Amino acid sequence: MLEEKVYLKEKIASLVVHIAKREWPQNWTGMVQTLCEIAARGVSFLSILHYTLISFQDTQVELVLLVFRSLAEDSRDGAAPLGDRRRRELLNALTQQSKDIFPFISGHLANSCKKINTPERNRAVLICNAALSALVPYMEFVPLEFVLSFIVFALLFFSLLFNLFINFAGLFFPTVFIFFFVRQQKVTS
Repeated sequence: MLEEKVYLKEKIASLVVHIAKREWPQNWTGMVQTLCEIAARGVSFLSILHYTLISFQDTQVELVLLVFRSLAEDSRDGAAPLGDRRRRELLNALTQQSKDIFPFISGHLANSCKKINTPERNRAVLICNAALSALVPYMEFVPLEFVLSFIVFALLFFSLLFNLFINFAGLFFPTVFIFFFVRQQKVTS
């Protein structure tokens, strides 16, 4: 499915997000854990004609990252037609679950960055871009201390910045981080 059209992946993620916006966290308490387990399972098979192992785990990881990104984007003020009360519930749940969401995102980002200069480069770039885009909406409402506690982001930022394959994403992430830092400074002053 990594070769599938982007709109197909976005639609699948959108369906999960629509269900989550109605059911989570009240009626689907284990959503984050379930999504992380789905991404971890993966399905693999051996292509006898090409002698290669094809894994759908990367596709599942990418879909889960798209779900986390879309859910955070839709939970922001004015991003989707949600009532104020429901928006607050979702933001509170996302903030509470960020202890599970951030390690998932950072782990897959770190793992994919290691694969950039291997034959798995194309898949790694897709996962890196999905992980970086998933991080961006969380920076608006997750406390700065929590984001900074994941030092791997700073290390990955420098490795991504100098990598030609994801140069755009490497420049986009620090711009958002600086915006977030400035916003946090305004809030505290």
